[in-house]
Amino acid sequence: ELLNAACQLRKGQDLSGNALDGSPDYLVGAVIGKSPEVEIQQAVDSGADFVISPPVFSKQSIRELRETCQSRGIALIAKVELLKSVGMARYLQQHISGVSIPDGVIDRLRQANDTADECVTYAAELVKDAKNAGASGVLVCSHGWESRLFDLMTRASV
Repeated sequence: ELLNAACQLRKGQDLSGNALDGSPDYLVGAVIGKSPEVEIQQAVDSGADFVISPPVFSKQSIRELRETCQSRGIALIAKVELLKSVGMARYLQQHISGVSIPDGVIDRLRQANDTADECVTYAAELVKDAKNAGASGVLVCSHGWESRLFDLMTRASV
């Protein structure tokens, strides 16, 4: 409903359909979750300009989301979670519905000499993958590791 209300205001009408003296100029977005195909279409139907993906952990998932968004004419903001440990990766995989972390990623983090550094490297790779796939932007969730964002973005070459 909030998405519909924002789009209605942007068209220069209040929520009852009455004309406003002006209209705000802003972009409207929606967060998508467990059912990306359906939720992307709902966002398009509601007039959204972009969607923010659920956390992405593979080049394939980024590519699939981008193709779906592109076919529907809506921009994609890919959400990249900066993992902090093997335990965090396993927890997300096992307890957060809709999150899929490839087993190879967990193995990669487990085998790393410096797990924290490898987590930053992996997130940078995902940011680069999103950029190369044509995502309109990336939302990096740092979970308290804001001090590592500069390094992450440097490694991602953005």
